[in-house]
Amino acid sequence: MDKEYTFDDWLNGNIIRERDYDNSVIYNDSEKYLKLVSEGKMTYDTLSQIQDAQSKTFRMVISHSFDYLKQKHNRLVKQTPDVRMKIESDIKHIENVFLKNQEVYNEVIYPVMHRQIKKGAKFITYEQYRKAVINNKPDIAFFVVTNEIGSKVINLGHPFSHEWIYCIIEVYVLWLIFLENEVKRIGIKKDNSVIIDSLGKACKGSNEYDALKKWFTENQFCDPDSFTWNDKKFTRSCLAGYLKDLKKKGYTNKLTQLEMIAIAKNSFNTEMKIDTIKRAKKLPPEIPYFKM
Repeated sequence: MDKEYTFDDWLNGNIIRERDYDNSVIYNDSEKYLKLVSEGKMTYDTLSQIQDAQSKTFRMVISHSFDYLKQKHNRLVKQTPDVRMKIESDIKHIENVFLKNQEVYNEVIYPVMHRQIKKGAKFITYEQYRKAVINNKPDIAFFVVTNEIGSKVINLGHPFSHEWIYCIIEVYVLWLIFLENEVKRIGIKKDNSVIIDSLGKACKGSNEYDALKKWFTENQFCDPDSFTWNDKKFTRSCLAGYLKDLKKKGYTNKLTQLEMIAIAKNSFNTEMKIDTIKRAKKLPPEIPYFKM
């Protein structure tokens, strides 16, 4: 009988050279450890123990990264004469990171858990667990916080270093909330300081929202019951064109690309990409200007 791996085996790096069904090396992807369970090389209890350790480390990574960003922000604010410009610049940077990593952003906001573990956490290595949790000696480099965060991920010495983008997005979701609260605290008014994720939230009021729903359904762009976009008759670029037109027609404030993507998903039940927005093309009829 093959050796049955224990938590200590994981802690000492004795598992990472096992191979998956396609003969690829498993490394630190604990989701692939299910193969070892199916082969009798690991128990479910051991797998749960490993994934609990990974989840704890992942949460610690996010917490320390977030704390570091707050400390850095507070230092810079004291040195920056125009606090408004600094905060708006940071918010814009975060939005760009979300746009460049749209798929990961969606997975962070709407996580699909694997045995109660987030996707980013399943790549935590035993070295990182030892360093952060056992030794309690965090290294800032370990927490992947750099000025280029989102566009350049520090190589942490394992094959899945690119998966740290999940950690980065997790941190930036918290960071955006922090900056939005800073905006409120210091009395800076900024349009769309909260990411709009539905048509109802985007509209200036209930009258605008009701008028839009009526117009979309009466013109057969959407199902009258579910409000799902009719992609059998109309393209997503058509929807993007209408969303881009909403501010001009008086229904909403200016929408970012990220907000349009969220509105398409949550209100119109359809997926939209950045390229779709860039190719936006309206079809007749035109959305009418809003009138009270």
